Amino acid sequence: MHILRTILLMLVFVSPAHSLEWDWYGDETKIILHGDINTGDGKAFQNLLEDKQFDKLTAVVLGTSNGGAIKDAWNIGAVIHLRGLNTFTIGECYSACVVVAAAGINKYVTNDGRIGVHWISLQDGQYVSAKEASTSTQDIYRMMWEYYELVGIKANAMMYLQLQAGPYIRILSKNELSNLGFNVEKY
Repeated sequence: MHILRTILLMLVFVSPAHSLEWDWYGDETKIILHGDINTGDGKAFQNLLEDKQFDKLTAVVLGTSNGGAIKDAWNIGAVIHLRGLNTFTIGECYSACVVVAAAGINKYVTNDGRIGVHWISLQDGQYVSAKEASTSTQDIYRMMWEYYELVGIKANAMMYLQLQAGPYIRILSKNELSNLGFNVEKY
């Protein structure tokens, strides 16, 4: 019965509208997320974790993700943070995935983990700096600042790194990650 329920949940969560996938990672205390974050994935993740089979969950492991929909990344991050979960980045975590990685109460990046940031982009794929941003884009930068502060990331440093990265992914060094509040020691 437990396996059937898990399969049914996977079918609901991994539908054609969502490319973010999950699986158990080791035991019932960790799940792994991988894939890009699409519109609707935040609510799907919240619904997923409401199932009793996730009561013992202590951590979310992040595989490879190129990012995606920032609002859904914020929703996923909020669920992680409010549930008091840790995050472990073991793969390439870029763009909006960083928002999820930052949400953990304890934020770990393994030797194989990579965190990459860039300027925010609009829906048409045009990248903008904070100086070039429209009012709505400036609102997104403000919300990102508030989000990083809420989850315990040094927002001024993170925003500086994002702005310095420009439109291309910039992989953060272990020293930069440590200064931001990530644990880069082996776990």
